[in-house]
Amino acid sequence: MVAQAEHDSAGAAGAARSDWPLYLSREEQVRLGEPLAVPVPGHEASGARIFKQVVDQGAGEVAPRHGKALVHYRSWIEASGQLAHDTWEDGQPLSMVVGRFRGTRRQEGLDALVQSMQAGERCLATVPSELAYGDEGNFSFPHVPPKSTLVYLVELLAVEPPDESVAKSDMTFEGRCEKAERLRLEGNELFKADQIEEALSKYIVALSYITDEMMYQVFGHYKAYGNSVRLPTMLNKAACHLRLKQYEQCIADCSTVLAEEEAQYKEEADEAEEKARDEGGIRTGTAEAKPHGRNPKALYRRGCAKFELGQLDAAKKDLKEALAGDPKNVGIRNQLKKVQAEELAIAKQRKENFKGLFGPSPASHTSEHAARPGSGQATGAGHAASAGASIFAMIGVLLRRFLEFIFGLFGASLHAPARATVGSGDSLEEEVRAALHGSQDAAQAAERIETLYKELQHNKSK
Repeated sequence: MVAQAEHDSAGAAGAARSDWPLYLSREEQVRLGEPLAVPVPGHEASGARIFKQVVDQGAGEVAPRHGKALVHYRSWIEASGQLAHDTWEDGQPLSMVVGRFRGTRRQEGLDALVQSMQAGERCLATVPSELAYGDEGNFSFPHVPPKSTLVYLVELLAVEPPDESVAKSDMTFEGRCEKAERLRLEGNELFKADQIEEALSKYIVALSYITDEMMYQVFGHYKAYGNSVRLPTMLNKAACHLRLKQYEQCIADCSTVLAEEEAQYKEEADEAEEKARDEGGIRTGTAEAKPHGRNPKALYRRGCAKFELGQLDAAKKDLKEALAGDPKNVGIRNQLKKVQAEELAIAKQRKENFKGLFGPSPASHTSEHAARPGSGQATGAGHAASAGASIFAMIGVLLRRFLEFIFGLFGASLHAPARATVGSGDSLEEEVRAALHGSQDAAQAAERIETLYKELQHNKSK
Protein backbone atom coordinates (compact mmCIF):
# COMPACT_ATOMS: atom_id res chain seq x y z
CA MET A 1 0.00 0.00 0.00
CA VAL A 2 1.32 3.42 -1.00
CA ALA A 3 0.45 5.11 2.28
CA GLN A 4 2.10 2.35 4.31
CA ALA A 5 5.26 2.59 2.23
CA GLU A 6 5.33 6.33 2.83
CA HIS A 7 4.95 5.72 6.57
CA ASP A 8 7.72 3.12 6.67
CA SER A 9 10.15 5.38 4.84
CA ALA A 10 9.30 8.34 7.04
CA GLY A 11 10.00 6.78 10.43
CA ALA A 12 9.69 9.15 13.31
CA ALA A 13 10.22 12.21 11.12
CA GLY A 14 6.93 11.84 9.25
CA ALA A 15 6.17 11.66 5.54
CA ALA A 16 4.75 13.75 2.74
CA ARG A 17 1.13 12.83 2.02
CA SER A 18 0.09 14.24 -1.35
CA ASP A 19 -3.29 12.49 -1.12
CA TRP A 20 -4.44 14.15 2.10
CA PRO A 21 -5.77 17.38 0.55
CA LEU A 22 -8.31 15.21 -1.31
CA TYR A 23 -10.12 14.63 1.99
CA LEU A 24 -10.47 18.36 2.76
CA SER A 25 -12.51 21.31 1.58
CA ARG A 26 -10.71 24.06 -0.32
CA GLU A 27 -10.55 26.28 2.78
CA GLU A 28 -9.15 23.40 4.86
CA GLN A 29 -6.53 22.69 2.19
CA VAL A 30 -5.26 26.26 2.52
CA ARG A 31 -4.97 25.87 6.30
CA LEU A 32 -3.30 22.46 5.97
CA GLY A 33 -0.16 23.83 4.30
CA GLU A 34 2.40 21.23 3.26
CA PRO A 35 0.84 17.77 3.77
CA LEU A 36 3.30 16.09 6.16
CA ALA A 37 2.28 13.24 8.44
CA VAL A 38 3.90 12.80 11.88
CA PRO A 39 3.57 9.75 14.14
CA VAL A 40 1.32 9.73 17.17
CA PRO A 41 3.09 8.40 20.30
CA GLY A 42 2.09 4.95 21.49
CA HIS A 43 1.80 1.42 20.10
CA GLU A 44 5.44 1.47 18.92
CA ALA A 45 6.04 -2.02 20.33
CA SER A 46 3.29 -3.55 18.22
CA GLY A 47 4.51 -1.85 15.05
CA ALA A 48 1.08 -0.28 14.46
CA ARG A 49 1.57 3.44 13.99
CA ILE A 50 -0.94 6.29 13.71
CA PHE A 51 0.15 9.26 11.61
CA LYS A 52 -1.54 12.63 11.71
CA GLN A 53 -1.30 16.24 10.60
CA VAL A 54 -2.99 19.17 12.30
CA VAL A 55 -5.36 21.16 10.08
CA ASP A 56 -6.52 23.63 12.77
CA GLN A 57 -4.62 24.13 16.01
CA GLY A 58 -6.55 23.69 19.24
CA ALA A 59 -6.36 26.13 22.14
CA GLY A 60 -8.21 24.16 24.79
CA GLU A 61 -7.34 21.37 27.21
CA VAL A 62 -5.81 18.04 26.28
CA ALA A 63 -8.30 15.19 26.57
CA PRO A 64 -7.70 13.64 30.03
CA ARG A 65 -7.69 9.90 30.46
CA HIS A 66 -11.07 8.66 31.73
CA GLY A 67 -12.51 12.09 30.99
CA LYS A 68 -15.22 12.73 28.45
CA ALA A 69 -14.53 13.84 24.89
CA LEU A 70 -17.02 15.07 22.32
CA VAL A 71 -15.77 14.32 18.81
CA HIS A 72 -16.92 14.86 15.24
CA TYR A 73 -15.21 12.77 12.58
CA ARG A 74 -15.33 11.42 9.07
CA SER A 75 -13.61 8.16 8.20
CA TRP A 76 -12.70 6.78 4.80
CA ILE A 77 -11.29 3.45 3.60
CA GLU A 78 -7.84 4.47 2.42
CA ALA A 79 -7.54 1.88 -0.38
CA SER A 80 -10.75 2.95 -2.14
CA GLY A 81 -11.45 6.43 -0.78
CA GLN A 82 -14.98 5.30 0.14
CA LEU A 83 -16.64 7.15 3.02
CA ALA A 84 -17.22 4.83 5.98
CA HIS A 85 -18.85 7.09 8.58
CA ASP A 86 -19.66 10.80 9.03
CA THR A 87 -20.90 12.08 12.38
CA TRP A 88 -21.44 15.57 10.91
CA GLU A 89 -23.97 14.02 8.55
CA ASP A 90 -25.52 12.14 11.47
CA GLY A 91 -25.97 15.49 13.22
CA GLN A 92 -24.67 14.18 16.55
CA PRO A 93 -21.05 14.12 17.78
CA LEU A 94 -19.58 10.98 19.30
CA SER A 95 -19.39 11.07 23.09
CA MET A 96 -16.56 8.87 24.33
CA VAL A 97 -14.70 8.21 27.56
CA VAL A 98 -11.00 8.65 26.85
CA GLY A 99 -9.00 5.51 27.52
CA ARG A 100 -11.99 3.21 27.14
CA PHE A 101 -12.82 1.95 23.69
CA ARG A 102 -15.87 -0.13 24.45
CA GLY A 103 -13.90 -3.37 24.75
CA THR A 104 -13.25 -3.66 21.00
CA ARG A 105 -10.41 -2.62 18.73
CA ARG A 106 -12.62 -0.54 16.48
CA GLN A 107 -12.26 2.54 18.68
CA GLU A 108 -8.69 1.99 19.85
CA GLY A 109 -7.02 4.02 17.08
CA LEU A 110 -9.53 6.85 17.34
CA ASP A 111 -9.09 6.85 21.12
CA ALA A 112 -5.30 7.14 20.81
CA LEU A 113 -5.70 9.93 18.29
CA VAL A 114 -8.08 11.89 20.55
CA GLN A 115 -5.60 11.60 23.45
CA SER A 116 -3.04 13.42 21.28
CA MET A 117 -5.36 16.38 20.59
CA GLN A 118 -6.37 19.63 22.27
CA ALA A 119 -9.95 20.86 22.42
CA GLY A 120 -10.71 22.80 19.24
CA GLU A 121 -8.11 20.90 17.21
CA ARG A 122 -8.94 19.43 13.81
CA CYS A 123 -6.57 16.93 12.20
CA LEU A 124 -6.18 14.33 9.47
CA ALA A 125 -4.83 10.90 10.41
CA THR A 126 -4.32 7.36 9.18
CA VAL A 127 -5.16 4.50 11.52
CA PRO A 128 -3.92 1.01 10.57
CA SER A 129 -6.30 -1.91 10.59
CA GLU A 130 -4.66 -3.33 13.74
CA LEU A 131 -6.05 -0.32 15.66
CA ALA A 132 -9.35 -0.19 13.77
CA TYR A 133 -11.44 -3.12 12.51
CA GLY A 134 -8.59 -5.64 12.20
CA ASP A 135 -8.37 -8.68 9.95
CA GLU A 136 -12.11 -9.32 10.22
CA GLY A 137 -13.34 -5.89 9.11
CA ASN A 138 -16.91 -4.87 9.81
CA PHE A 139 -19.85 -5.95 7.68
CA SER A 140 -22.59 -4.07 9.52
CA PHE A 141 -22.44 -0.29 9.91
CA PRO A 142 -20.02 1.18 9.12
CA HIS A 143 -19.00 -1.26 6.40
CA VAL A 144 -15.22 -1.71 6.45
CA PRO A 145 -13.44 -4.48 4.50
CA PRO A 146 -10.91 -6.72 6.30
CA LYS A 147 -7.40 -5.35 6.91
CA SER A 148 -8.41 -1.79 5.99
CA THR A 149 -6.37 1.26 6.93
CA LEU A 150 -8.70 4.17 7.69
CA VAL A 151 -8.24 7.88 7.07
CA TYR A 152 -9.84 10.10 9.71
CA LEU A 153 -10.72 13.79 9.75
CA VAL A 154 -11.28 14.41 13.48
CA GLU A 155 -12.39 17.50 15.38
CA LEU A 156 -12.17 17.45 19.16
CA LEU A 157 -15.09 19.68 20.13
CA ALA A 158 -14.76 19.64 23.91
CA VAL A 159 -13.30 17.73 26.82
CA GLU A 160 -14.47 17.29 30.37
CA PRO A 161 -12.47 15.95 33.32
CA PRO A 162 -13.59 12.73 34.99
CA ASP A 163 -16.55 13.15 37.32
CA GLU A 164 -15.96 10.90 40.30
CA SER A 165 -19.30 11.74 41.91
CA VAL A 166 -22.34 10.76 39.86
CA ALA A 167 -22.26 9.22 36.39
CA LYS A 168 -24.30 11.09 33.84
CA SER A 169 -26.40 7.99 33.18
CA ASP A 170 -27.40 7.99 36.88
CA MET A 171 -28.40 11.66 36.98
CA THR A 172 -32.03 12.74 37.20
CA PHE A 173 -33.39 15.08 34.55
CA GLU A 174 -33.24 17.97 37.00
CA GLY A 175 -29.65 17.07 37.89
CA ARG A 176 -28.66 17.14 34.24
CA CYS A 177 -30.28 20.54 33.76
CA GLU A 178 -28.51 21.92 36.83
CA LYS A 179 -25.15 20.60 35.60
CA ALA A 180 -25.76 22.10 32.15
CA GLU A 181 -26.66 25.46 33.68
CA ARG A 182 -23.46 25.52 35.75
CA LEU A 183 -21.41 24.79 32.64
CA ARG A 184 -23.26 27.50 30.73
CA LEU A 185 -22.44 30.08 33.40
CA GLU A 186 -18.79 29.00 33.36
CA GLY A 187 -18.84 29.42 29.60
CA ASN A 188 -20.28 32.91 29.97
CA GLU A 189 -17.36 33.95 32.18
CA LEU A 190 -14.89 32.61 29.62
CA PHE A 191 -16.71 34.46 26.84
CA LYS A 192 -16.52 37.73 28.79
CA ALA A 193 -12.78 37.14 29.22
CA ASP A 194 -12.52 36.80 25.42
CA GLN A 195 -11.62 33.11 25.70
CA ILE A 196 -14.02 32.19 22.92
CA GLU A 197 -12.83 28.68 22.06
CA GLU A 198 -12.81 27.67 25.72
CA ALA A 199 -16.31 29.10 26.15
CA LEU A 200 -17.49 27.15 23.11
CA SER A 201 -16.18 23.93 24.65
CA LYS A 202 -18.15 24.61 27.85
CA TYR A 203 -21.36 25.20 25.90
CA ILE A 204 -20.90 22.02 23.87
CA VAL A 205 -20.41 19.96 27.03
CA ALA A 206 -23.44 21.65 28.64
CA LEU A 207 -25.63 20.68 25.70
CA SER A 208 -24.45 17.07 25.97
CA TYR A 209 -26.36 16.87 29.27
CA ILE A 210 -29.66 17.87 27.65
CA THR A 211 -29.72 16.04 24.33
CA ASP A 212 -32.38 16.02 21.61
CA GLU A 213 -33.20 12.42 22.48
CA MET A 214 -33.82 13.33 26.11
CA MET A 215 -36.01 16.32 25.21
CA TYR A 216 -38.24 14.08 23.08
CA GLN A 217 -39.03 12.07 26.20
CA VAL A 218 -40.20 14.92 28.47
CA PHE A 219 -43.34 17.05 28.36
CA GLY A 220 -45.01 19.94 30.09
CA HIS A 221 -43.03 21.82 32.72
CA TYR A 222 -40.11 19.38 32.39
CA LYS A 223 -39.72 20.30 28.75
CA ALA A 224 -40.06 24.00 29.54
CA TYR A 225 -37.38 23.66 32.25
CA GLY A 226 -35.02 21.84 29.89
CA ASN A 227 -35.49 24.43 27.15
CA SER A 228 -34.93 27.27 29.63
CA VAL A 229 -31.35 25.98 29.95
CA ARG A 230 -30.79 24.38 26.58
CA LEU A 231 -31.89 27.17 24.23
CA PRO A 232 -29.91 29.99 25.92
CA THR A 233 -26.87 27.69 25.89
CA MET A 234 -27.34 27.08 22.17
CA LEU A 235 -27.65 30.83 21.56
CA ASN A 236 -24.42 31.40 23.47
CA LYS A 237 -22.80 28.69 21.37
CA ALA A 238 -23.99 30.53 18.24
CA ALA A 239 -22.34 33.72 19.52
CA CYS A 240 -19.04 31.83 19.82
CA HIS A 241 -19.37 30.51 16.27
CA LEU A 242 -20.04 34.05 15.06
CA ARG A 243 -16.92 35.37 16.80
CA LEU A 244 -14.85 32.49 15.38
CA LYS A 245 -16.21 33.18 11.87
CA GLN A 246 -17.93 29.79 11.77
CA TYR A 247 -20.98 31.29 10.12
CA GLU A 248 -22.78 28.14 8.95
CA GLN A 249 -22.70 26.69 12.48
CA CYS A 250 -24.00 29.98 13.86
CA ILE A 251 -26.91 29.96 11.41
CA ALA A 252 -27.72 26.32 12.24
CA ASP A 253 -27.82 26.97 16.01
CA CYS A 254 -29.95 30.11 15.68
CA SER A 255 -32.36 28.35 13.33
CA THR A 256 -32.71 25.49 15.83
CA VAL A 257 -33.49 27.93 18.65
CA LEU A 258 -36.13 29.73 16.54
CA ALA A 259 -37.75 26.45 15.44
CA GLU A 260 -37.86 24.99 18.96
CA GLU A 261 -39.22 28.19 20.48
CA GLU A 262 -41.94 28.25 17.82
CA ALA A 263 -42.82 24.64 18.63
CA GLN A 264 -42.93 25.47 22.34
CA TYR A 265 -45.26 28.44 21.79
CA LYS A 266 -47.52 26.29 19.62
CA GLU A 267 -47.64 23.67 22.35
CA GLU A 268 -48.59 26.35 24.88
CA ALA A 269 -51.33 27.59 22.54
CA ASP A 270 -52.70 24.07 22.16
CA GLU A 271 -52.73 23.61 25.93
CA ALA A 272 -54.55 26.92 26.37
CA GLU A 273 -57.06 25.88 23.72
CA GLU A 274 -57.66 22.55 25.41
CA LYS A 275 -58.07 24.22 28.78
CA ALA A 276 -60.61 26.65 27.33
CA ARG A 277 -62.64 23.76 25.90
CA ASP A 278 -62.50 21.88 29.20
CA GLU A 279 -63.85 24.94 30.99
CA GLY A 280 -66.80 25.07 28.62
CA GLY A 281 -65.47 27.95 26.54
CA ILE A 282 -66.25 28.32 22.86
CA ARG A 283 -63.00 29.99 21.84
CA THR A 284 -61.81 27.30 19.42
CA GLY A 285 -58.90 28.65 17.41
CA THR A 286 -58.55 31.74 19.61
CA ALA A 287 -56.82 30.38 22.71
CA GLU A 288 -55.00 32.99 24.71
CA ALA A 289 -51.48 31.65 24.61
CA LYS A 290 -48.63 33.86 25.67
CA PRO A 291 -48.09 36.44 22.89
CA HIS A 292 -44.62 36.32 21.39
CA GLY A 293 -42.33 37.57 18.69
CA ARG A 294 -39.41 35.54 17.48
CA ASN A 295 -36.24 35.69 19.54
CA PRO A 296 -34.39 38.95 18.64
CA LYS A 297 -31.00 37.57 19.71
CA ALA A 298 -31.35 34.52 17.49
CA LEU A 299 -32.51 36.66 14.56
CA TYR A 300 -29.72 39.18 15.09
CA ARG A 301 -26.93 36.61 15.26
CA ARG A 302 -28.31 34.70 12.30
CA GLY A 303 -28.62 37.96 10.37
CA CYS A 304 -24.99 38.87 11.14
CA ALA A 305 -23.79 35.45 9.95
CA LYS A 306 -25.83 35.68 6.75
CA PHE A 307 -24.41 39.16 6.10
CA GLU A 308 -20.87 37.80 6.38
CA LEU A 309 -21.77 35.08 3.88
CA GLY A 310 -23.10 37.69 1.44
CA GLN A 311 -26.76 36.68 1.87
CA LEU A 312 -27.93 40.29 2.04
CA ASP A 313 -31.66 39.83 1.45
CA ALA A 314 -31.94 37.08 4.08
CA ALA A 315 -29.78 39.07 6.51
CA LYS A 316 -31.91 42.19 6.11
CA LYS A 317 -35.10 40.19 6.69
CA ASP A 318 -33.76 38.70 9.94
CA LEU A 319 -32.41 42.03 11.19
CA LYS A 320 -35.65 43.91 10.46
CA GLU A 321 -37.60 41.29 12.39
CA ALA A 322 -35.07 41.44 15.24
CA LEU A 323 -35.37 45.25 15.36
CA ALA A 324 -39.15 44.99 15.46
CA GLY A 325 -38.82 42.76 18.52
CA ASP A 326 -36.20 44.99 20.19
CA PRO A 327 -36.58 48.52 18.75
CA LYS A 328 -34.09 50.13 21.18
CA ASN A 329 -31.23 47.76 20.38
CA VAL A 330 -28.44 49.89 18.90
CA GLY A 331 -26.41 46.87 17.78
CA ILE A 332 -29.25 45.54 15.64
CA ARG A 333 -29.87 48.99 14.16
CA ASN A 334 -26.19 49.47 13.30
CA GLN A 335 -25.94 46.03 11.69
CA LEU A 336 -29.01 46.77 9.58
CA LYS A 337 -27.35 50.01 8.42
CA LYS A 338 -24.28 48.01 7.39
CA VAL A 339 -26.45 45.72 5.27
CA GLN A 340 -28.19 48.67 3.63
CA ALA A 341 -24.85 50.39 2.97
CA GLU A 342 -23.54 47.22 1.34
CA GLU A 343 -26.63 47.02 -0.87
CA LEU A 344 -26.09 50.63 -2.01
CA ALA A 345 -22.43 49.91 -2.72
CA ILE A 346 -23.34 46.88 -4.82
CA ALA A 347 -25.99 48.84 -6.74
CA LYS A 348 -23.46 51.60 -7.41
CA GLN A 349 -20.90 49.04 -8.59
CA ARG A 350 -23.44 47.46 -10.93
CA LYS A 351 -24.22 50.84 -12.43
CA GLU A 352 -20.52 51.57 -12.85
CA ASN A 353 -19.89 48.18 -14.47
CA PHE A 354 -22.47 48.83 -17.17
CA LYS A 355 -21.85 52.57 -17.52
CA GLY A 356 -21.52 53.58 -21.18
CA LEU A 357 -22.01 50.03 -22.42
CA PHE A 358 -25.00 50.89 -24.59
CA GLY A 359 -23.86 54.31 -25.82
CA PRO A 360 -26.24 57.04 -27.07
CA SER A 361 -29.31 55.77 -28.89
CA PRO A 362 -29.92 56.50 -32.61
CA ALA A 363 -33.04 58.42 -31.52
CA SER A 364 -30.97 60.89 -29.51
CA HIS A 365 -28.58 61.43 -32.45
CA THR A 366 -31.50 62.02 -34.82
CA SER A 367 -33.26 64.44 -32.49
CA GLU A 368 -30.05 66.35 -31.82
CA HIS A 369 -29.29 66.69 -35.56
CA ALA A 370 -32.85 67.75 -36.36
CA ALA A 371 -32.73 70.50 -33.77
CA ARG A 372 -29.73 72.19 -35.38
CA PRO A 373 -30.59 75.33 -37.41
CA GLY A 374 -30.46 74.77 -41.13
CA SER A 375 -30.41 71.02 -40.97
CA GLY A 376 -33.44 70.71 -43.22
CA GLN A 377 -34.73 67.68 -41.30
CA ALA A 378 -36.74 69.30 -38.52
CA THR A 379 -40.05 68.19 -39.99
CA GLY A 380 -39.06 64.47 -39.90
CA ALA A 381 -37.45 64.50 -36.45
CA GLY A 382 -40.42 62.97 -34.63
CA HIS A 383 -40.78 60.09 -37.09
CA ALA A 384 -37.04 59.38 -37.09
CA ALA A 385 -36.91 59.34 -33.31
CA SER A 386 -39.87 56.96 -33.12
CA ALA A 387 -38.40 54.58 -35.69
CA GLY A 388 -34.98 54.68 -34.03
CA ALA A 389 -36.49 53.95 -30.62
CA SER A 390 -38.40 50.99 -32.04
CA ILE A 391 -35.32 49.46 -33.62
CA PHE A 392 -33.27 50.14 -30.50
CA ALA A 393 -35.87 48.30 -28.41
CA MET A 394 -35.27 45.27 -30.63
CA ILE A 395 -31.52 45.62 -30.00
CA GLY A 396 -32.20 45.77 -26.26
CA VAL A 397 -34.01 42.41 -26.39
CA LEU A 398 -31.17 40.84 -28.37
CA LEU A 399 -28.55 42.29 -26.04
CA ARG A 400 -30.32 41.06 -22.93
CA ARG A 401 -30.50 37.58 -24.41
CA PHE A 402 -26.83 37.82 -25.35
CA LEU A 403 -25.64 38.98 -21.90
CA GLU A 404 -27.73 36.38 -20.05
CA PHE A 405 -26.05 33.72 -22.13
CA ILE A 406 -22.60 35.16 -21.39
CA PHE A 407 -23.17 35.33 -17.64
CA GLY A 408 -24.42 31.75 -17.61
CA LEU A 409 -21.49 30.55 -19.71
CA PHE A 410 -18.66 32.19 -17.82
CA GLY A 411 -20.15 32.36 -14.30
CA ALA A 412 -19.73 36.13 -14.21
CA SER A 413 -20.96 38.13 -11.25
CA LEU A 414 -22.31 41.64 -11.38
CA HIS A 415 -19.39 42.75 -9.23
CA ALA A 416 -16.84 41.62 -11.84
CA PRO A 417 -18.26 41.18 -15.36
CA ALA A 418 -16.73 38.30 -17.27
CA ARG A 419 -14.45 38.77 -20.24
CA ALA A 420 -14.19 36.15 -22.94
CA THR A 421 -12.19 35.85 -26.11
CA VAL A 422 -14.24 35.89 -29.29
CA GLY A 423 -13.06 35.88 -32.89
CA SER A 424 -10.09 38.20 -33.28
CA GLY A 425 -9.10 38.06 -29.62
CA ASP A 426 -10.84 41.28 -28.49
CA SER A 427 -12.43 41.15 -25.08
CA LEU A 428 -16.15 40.56 -24.77
CA GLU A 429 -16.72 44.13 -23.62
CA GLU A 430 -14.84 45.52 -26.61
CA GLU A 431 -16.84 43.34 -29.00
CA VAL A 432 -20.12 44.59 -27.56
CA ARG A 433 -18.97 48.20 -27.62
CA ALA A 434 -17.85 47.79 -31.22
CA ALA A 435 -21.26 46.40 -32.13
CA LEU A 436 -23.10 49.31 -30.54
CA HIS A 437 -20.80 52.26 -31.20
CA GLY A 438 -19.10 51.27 -34.45
CA SER A 439 -22.23 50.42 -36.43
CA GLN A 440 -23.64 52.74 -39.01
CA ASP A 441 -27.20 52.11 -37.88
CA ALA A 442 -29.27 50.12 -35.40
CA ALA A 443 -29.91 47.24 -37.78
CA GLN A 444 -26.17 46.72 -38.28
CA ALA A 445 -25.62 46.75 -34.51
CA ALA A 446 -28.33 44.13 -34.01
CA GLU A 447 -26.81 41.95 -36.70
CA ARG A 448 -23.37 42.17 -35.08
CA ILE A 449 -24.74 41.24 -31.64
CA GLU A 450 -26.61 38.26 -33.09
CA THR A 451 -23.37 37.11 -34.75
CA LEU A 452 -21.48 37.29 -31.45
CA TYR A 453 -24.24 35.30 -29.75
CA LYS A 454 -24.03 32.52 -32.38
CA GLU A 455 -20.23 32.42 -32.15
CA LEU A 456 -20.36 31.89 -28.40
CA GLN A 457 -23.05 29.20 -28.76
CA HIS A 458 -20.77 27.44 -31.24
CA ASN A 459 -17.76 27.71 -28.87
CA LYS A 460 -19.79 26.34 -25.95
CA SER A 461 -20.88 23.29 -27.97
CA LYS A 462 -17.24 22.29 -28.69
